[in-house]
Amino acid sequence: MTTDLVLGFAAGALIGMGIAQYRINQIKSSAATDTLTGLYNRAFLDKTLGRLLAGARRDKQALSIMMIDLNHFKEANDRFGHPFGDQVLKAAAEAMVASLRQSDFIFRYGGDEFLILLPHTTQVGSERVAKKIKRNLDNIVLKTPKGQDFQDIGASIGIASYPEHAEVDTVLLKAADAAVYLAKDKKNHIEVAKIES
Repeated sequence: MTTDLVLGFAAGALIGMGIAQYRINQIKSSAATDTLTGLYNRAFLDKTLGRLLAGARRDKQALSIMMIDLNHFKEANDRFGHPFGDQVLKAAAEAMVASLRQSDFIFRYGGDEFLILLPHTTQVGSERVAKKIKRNLDNIVLKTPKGQDFQDIGASIGIASYPEHAEVDTVLLKAADAAVYLAKDKKNHIEVAKIES
């Protein structure tokens, strides 16, 4: 066997290994992301929250959770159909990503609910981020299938922070969830979790 032939086989094997690794990475990536929005999915949240909370404890740093519920998503779906609803979700996801740092994590939590993890961010800092997100969501204008402007996305946002609201991941999630429900009652509002006495 000539040297060129051996090198050819070796190059082919390396290319094959590269393609295989690329496919493995794609599968891993798709297992962690929501197919519609490209955001992380809820399954990936459990691993990430536990890791970030452990790091916050170790480094004595703040960590905030933000739950976001789009206010008029059901109306958009009912009036203009699911393909338009998908456009709303994608546009909202892009607006939220544009509001965040590279070190933050955003997840599609389910339906029209999103969850954001803000490492090294206090409650006050997370309120600033929430206001930026609301501004970016309010600036979205989409064309409906009938050619009308749809710009009434709006969001209710609930915030909970470590360590003041909870020190355990499940309790922190519940605190943020309770806060977003209070925000939804007031419509298009930002609500901070209550500190349990």
